[in-house]
Amino acid sequence: MLEFLKELKDDDYDAFFFLPGPEEDSLHIEGSKYKEPGEKIDGSNYGLGDCYHILLFKEDENGDMCNLDLFEGVVGEPLEYISIMVKMDWFGMLCKKTTTSCKFVQDVFDKMKEV
Repeated sequence: MLEFLKELKDDDYDAFFFLPGPEEDSLHIEGSKYKEPGEKIDGSNYGLGDCYHILLFKEDENGDMCNLDLFEGVVGEPLEYISIMVKMDWFGMLCKKTTTSCKFVQDVFDKMKEV
């Protein structure tokens, strides 16, 4: 795991954001908890992890967003997953899938598609 992500490890966050920072080649990392958490859904029945909404994108050479994608997946170690994505120059968010999360995630994705 990337060293700067370790400070997020001890809190039980529902969502993680790893976004381009305000300065060139910088990264903004943040953990968040849902205001209305809801109940977990579609988790792994085999102890592999929770189901997450995964929103990813890259920046092109002009700093514009490209390769925007939204999908779901079981993630055992969210911060390890983010570490790998950051090393490959991906940005995005990882949000636990719950009975209240789908609308929030879809709204974010729809707004990003408009950019």
